[in-house]
Amino acid sequence: MTNGGVTTVFTPRVDDAAGKIEILIGRPAGAPGVSGAGFLASVVFNAIAAGNANLSMTVTALTPSALPVPTQVAPVSVVVK
Repeated sequence: MTNGGVTTVFTPRVDDAAGKIEILIGRPAGAPGVSGAGFLASVVFNAIAAGNANLSMTVTALTPSALPVPTQVAPVSVVVK
């Protein structure tokens, strides 16, 4: 996201009550888009008790002209022992 020396905007929002994390990652208006592969973000959880949890994600990616970009995410099951 920093290709071309552009400063990337990274804004996390955590809502503990709702169990939701939103992460906005973007480039400034007028900056050209980027392509390639790699990680955009990671989330680290600290277990507080044993149990099972299902994690789901939704991703919205847009082109510089605000057209949707196809994305794929897979659900994850976590088991804390």
